[in-house]
Amino acid sequence: MPQLEQFRERVESASKSHQYSSYLHVKQAVFDMLDRMSQEGDAPSDYWSAEVKGIEYLLDASPLLVQTLRSHCYHLTGIQDYDYRGHHSLRMPHFQSKYEALAALDSWGLFVPEDPRLGGFGHELDAGLTNVDTLKFYEVLIGLKMAGMIPSPKESESSPERVLEIGGGWGGFAYQYKTLFPKTKYVIIDLPQTLLFSGTYLLSLFPEASSQFISSGEELANAASQDLPDFTFIPHYLTEELGQLNIDLAINMVSFQEMTTEQVSGYARVLRDGRCANLYSLNRERSRYNDQLTGVINVLSQHYRMDYQDLLPIQYTELVIPRKVFGPLELLRNLAIGNRRRAIGQLRSPLLNLMNGQLPRKKAPISIHAYRHAFGRLS
Repeated sequence: MPQLEQFRERVESASKSHQYSSYLHVKQAVFDMLDRMSQEGDAPSDYWSAEVKGIEYLLDASPLLVQTLRSHCYHLTGIQDYDYRGHHSLRMPHFQSKYEALAALDSWGLFVPEDPRLGGFGHELDAGLTNVDTLKFYEVLIGLKMAGMIPSPKESESSPERVLEIGGGWGGFAYQYKTLFPKTKYVIIDLPQTLLFSGTYLLSLFPEASSQFISSGEELANAASQDLPDFTFIPHYLTEELGQLNIDLAINMVSFQEMTTEQVSGYARVLRDGRCANLYSLNRERSRYNDQLTGVINVLSQHYRMDYQDLLPIQYTELVIPRKVFGPLELLRNLAIGNRRRAIGQLRSPLLNLMNGQLPRKKAPISIHAYRHAFGRLS
């Protein structure tokens, strides 16, 4: 068969797929939101206004493009499938070591690998397909469990009933969370154009799931008076209406830092007034490119009792775990087993520093541009 005919058959098959019908459904909902947003006049921050211009082409995606949607999510995360192709497999050990470092903190079974559907990509570790996003989501799930905000998957019946993700991106964390806790009613609030990603992704990967797209305050009020479906998608301009949904847990990853002070404060205030008990954040205090924000934790602390926790000694964007710092017990052990060279090396560096008049350096303060795991509870 000629190549052109084969290509046409692929396009025809893809146009009849569940994934493409999901995309068309989400696309219509997104345009309804955009129409409403133009009436409301509620524009996103300057940062995100510039970012969404780069994804306008997805409002007219072909069936084959939808089948590889994950390849286009770099617009939201900067992570590209190119970096996980075979000729980059030399980086796989770094992914494996970071996964193992996180798994050492996880006795509950919280890891969910990247799904290969819709062009899912990553390095094929023993645990499954893995990329930077996969490990970031895993890290946040561990952080949520350590903060006492979610149960183990074996106790999923006691998981928060209604979870809100503020800025759901392409839907990857929602996929992991819903896989672990399938009975959760998951709500995503985001820019309409970004909901095109998460809506298409989640409805494609959970074909039996129920869903709704909200575009007005009236629709949200009506939804709040009823049982929520598996997924609810809400545009950012309805932030003030969120309190009606009785959210149990709210999560934000790497998007508070891109908002304005007023927007972050608005989310925290509405959640507090709606009696949302728990709020979890993985953000910088402020993005380097955002001069419209005073500081994420600074703002959230005005509404929630905030605290920090450190999981790994590196940022979620980093892969290489620093070498272990040896203490007195390790020194004695090396001497006992005859490993004198290593023991002398452990002693030599700090002794030389002292002889040269150099005192041990104090730990540098954490930069406002460093990512921190922070969690808040109602005061």
